[in-house]
Amino acid sequence: MTKLKSIGETSLIIAILLISLFLTYLLIVGGVIVGAKIITVFAIIYDIIFLIDLIVLIPLAFFKKTRSASAIGLFVSSYVLGAFTWISAFLVTYSFWGVLGIFIGIALAGVGIVFTGFLAALLHGYWYVAVNLALEVVVLYGARFLGLHFAEKADEDSREKTEKISEN
Repeated sequence: MTKLKSIGETSLIIAILLISLFLTYLLIVGGVIVGAKIITVFAIIYDIIFLIDLIVLIPLAFFKKTRSASAIGLFVSSYVLGAFTWISAFLVTYSFWGVLGIFIGIALAGVGIVFTGFLAALLHGYWYVAVNLALEVVVLYGARFLGLHFAEKADEDSREKTEKISEN
C-alpha cells in the first residue's frame, strides 16, 4: 500500500510540474502575442517620453523651484522606458531563441531578458538591434540616475532653505 501511495504522490508531483511548465509556456506565447500587438504603440509612447525627458524635465531641473518635480518625472519615466526595453528584448529573445531563450532570460532574474535579447541579436549578426537595446538601457538608467541625482539636489535645496529660515 505504501508503494502505491508513493507512486501516486510521485505522479501528482510530475503532473503538477508538467501543468506548471505548460502554463508558463502559454504565458510566454501569450506575452509574445500581446507584446507584438502593443510594441508599435509602446514605441511611440517611448519616443514621446524620451522627448519630454530631454526637452522639458532635464531643463526644469536647473531651476530650484522645479527641480523636485523634474526629479520625480525623470524617475517615473525611467520605469516606462524600462518596460519598453524589457518588452522589446523579450520579443527579440523569442524571435531568435524561442521559448528556451525566454526561460534562460527569466532564470537570470527577469532582468536577464534584456541581456539575452542583446546576446541573441549580437550572435545572430543583428548589430543594429543589439545597439538599439544597449542604447535603450543607457537611456533608461540615465533617466533613473538623473532623477535620483536631481532628487538629492532638491533635498539639499530644501535643507538649505530650512536652515536659512531657522537662522532668521
